[in-house]
Amino acid sequence: MANNEIKAWNERSNEEKQESINQYNKMILATAIKHNKAFWQQDKTKEQMDKDLPYNVKTGEPYIGVTSALLQVVANINGYENNQFVTMKQANTMGGKLKPLTDEKGQPIISEKTGKQQYAQGVKIPLWKTYELVPKLDDNKQPIVENDKPVFVKKYFEKPVLETTTLYHVSQFDNLDHSKFKEKNMENLEKLRHQNRNTAQEPRIEKQLHQIGLHDKTRIALHEYLNSQSKGLDYKVPEIAKTKSQEQTQTQAKTQNVTKPKNKGAER
Repeated sequence: MANNEIKAWNERSNEEKQESINQYNKMILATAIKHNKAFWQQDKTKEQMDKDLPYNVKTGEPYIGVTSALLQVVANINGYENNQFVTMKQANTMGGKLKPLTDEKGQPIISEKTGKQQYAQGVKIPLWKTYELVPKLDDNKQPIVENDKPVFVKKYFEKPVLETTTLYHVSQFDNLDHSKFKEKNMENLEKLRHQNRNTAQEPRIEKQLHQIGLHDKTRIALHEYLNSQSKGLDYKVPEIAKTKSQEQTQTQAKTQNVTKPKNKGAER
């Protein structure tokens, strides 16, 4: 294979896939910073963080960690009114059909590379697969069919395989049946938070952020934000990650407090 030839995804090692995912994540987070949509640059209460927490409308479960950060960034960049996400398969079960991309005149956008119509893009999220589903065979090595449907069984890999799934915002689909949406369910997350509050900062989050290759200020702020999120705590922007305007505001506030005359009470 030539040095400039790109390997197909299924031909890459886990390490090569991880590097590609890291670059993808870095691009999304960098876009947020460029367009002043970096949510970690503002102090937030636990209640505000919970309100902004992305979740899956099919299951009601919230997303946390780096996945949560990516989805929040995408929601902010695109101006979505909520943080409701779903997979393609889940959307299909609720009657949804992915919207095609159109230009300013409402005409469909055609890919110059494939010549096919382009559709709304989702957010790729990594996941580790330990098995795949394969047809169940009979003694003659023929696929077993029950009720006119093939039967599948799990075939476990020798070692986990890194793959991705794609999450879409609900606004990227037509005809979604909103009556099937579940409300955000914080029960399982609150149980996890109770456990996390008795532990040190999560090394898993730290490792993931290091792999992405973020600037120290961004990495430290995101780590602190996600750690606060995982423990259900208020978030304060770390000093090292504050913007110049935040530093100036803080300095002005301190100066005002110092120069403000003390109230000694009315003289007799």
